[in-house]
Parts: sequence; C-alpha cells; structure tokens
Amino acid sequence: MGEQTEKINIIELLMGIKADVSSIKTDMTNFKEAQKVEKENTAKDIADVRSDCKRDLKELEAKVMTKLNSIQSVQNSLVGDVDTLKHADEKKDAKRWKTVMAYICTSVGSMILVKIPDFIAFCIKLSRMGGN
Repeated sequence: MGEQTEKINIIELLMGIKADVSSIKTDMTNFKEAQKVEKENTAKDIADVRSDCKRDLKELEAKVMTKLNSIQSVQNSLVGDVDTLKHADEKKDAKRWKTVMAYICTSVGSMILVKIPDFIAFCIKLSRMGGN
C-alpha cells in the first residue's frame, strides 16, 4: 500500500506540475500578445506624434516665412526712404546752387546792360578820334 500512495502522490504531483506548466505557457502566450498589442499601439502613438510634429513644423515654417517677408518689405521700404533722404540733400543743394547762379547771372547781365550805353559812347568816341 505504501507504494500505491507514493505513486498516487507522484501522479498528483505530475498533474499539478502539468497544470502549472500549462498555466505558465498560457500566461506567456497572453504576455506575448499583450506585448505585441502594446508595441503596435506605441508605433501608432509615435506615428501620430511624428505627423503632429510635421504639421507643427509646416505651420511654424509658414509663420516664419510670413514674418521674413514682412521684414523684407520693411527693409526695402527703409532702403528707399534712406535713398530719398540721401538725394534730398543733393536736390536741396542743387536748388540752392541754381538760385545762386540765377542771382549771379542776373547781376552780371544787369551790369552788362547798364554799361552798353557807355560802350556805345566809347565806340563812337573812338570812331571820331580815329577819323581825324
């Protein structure tokens, strides 16, 4: 009888081990499936983050380009204003020079006009002196 009790205990023990191994095997299969699903979900999350980043980068690029174009137009405007101001002094000086030259020419012309009768009188005196 002692041998049968030992056989039964060994068979029960083997059945218990078989159940434990089966449970471990099922747990490992479930763990693998859970890991696979988690890996797929993580890959989807990464893809979503990447697409969000790409979209955000495009939006930022558009905003930066808009700002750069705005700055470029302001710079062009400022360059035009600076050129205008540079030439404004030149135009102002040119206008002054024209005014000064007009006054000088007017005064020289007036002097010549005033002296024309004296010149004619001098020429007449010369012609009378030379004719004697």
